[in-house]
Amino acid sequence: MNGNQLFAKIFDLTTQFGQKWIFAIILLLIFWFGGIILQTFVTKMAQRKNLNKDFLHLIARVVKIVMVLLGSITVLGALGVDVSALVAGLGLTGFALGFA
Repeated sequence: MNGNQLFAKIFDLTTQFGQKWIFAIILLLIFWFGGIILQTFVTKMAQRKNLNKDFLHLIARVVKIVMVLLGSITVLGALGVDVSALVAGLGLTGFALGFA
């Protein structure tokens, strides 16, 4: 393999995996900004109801964390990682916390 073939192979691999990574970063940014928008929306809606400030802060943070978690799972799936076991584990955790 000469230098040109090596460069072509590296370029092909970079192009192939680079597109996945760029798509994953864009997805994560969409979920991140979606979390910020939802956090702001929840904050404004809760202020209209005159809720406790600490409770309001907790709910807004939980909404943002859930959005980022969903985005992370989506990004892992887009990168080709099998997330079915992770999603099942999160479901069981939610089930257990619901009965706690």
